[in-house]
Amino acid sequence: MEKLKQVWFFFCIFARLFVPLWADNTDMNFLISTIVDSMRHVIATSVLIALMLCSCQTRKSDSATQTQITAEMAYKGVNNYCHRTYDWSPAESNPDIMRVEMGDESAAEYQVVFRSYTGALVYFHVNKADGTTRMVEHVPALDVEQEAGTINLLDYLGEQ
Repeated sequence: MEKLKQVWFFFCIFARLFVPLWADNTDMNFLISTIVDSMRHVIATSVLIALMLCSCQTRKSDSATQTQITAEMAYKGVNNYCHRTYDWSPAESNPDIMRVEMGDESAAEYQVVFRSYTGALVYFHVNKADGTTRMVEHVPALDVEQEAGTINLLDYLGEQ
């Protein structure tokens, strides 16, 4: 209703711009009422269309919202992310210095671990329900651990 009042206010200002300066209020009221009467069906139709568009919401199907992340999906998504984000050239000569492997599993999440050639570890905590993945970097040599951000695992499942 507040939006309708704002539209009406701006309509009145707009209409006043097209009325000659010599017109009095009765001419202005007549002009507005004539315009509104002639466009009543257009206004009513526009309001109905706006209400229909506002009430229509695209909802994901139950199967899309109930996507359960499997251990294989968690590994594949994290592996794709790591190959896309980190430089793997040091592993060309010695493939064992960099790897992605499955870690612990709880009722709510999988843990996938990336080991860098520097010895640093990145723990990916993958939420089983929606694929939200929290990253924690750990440098064992310095005993330093810090949050490294979040990703959506589903964004990395389509890659090879």
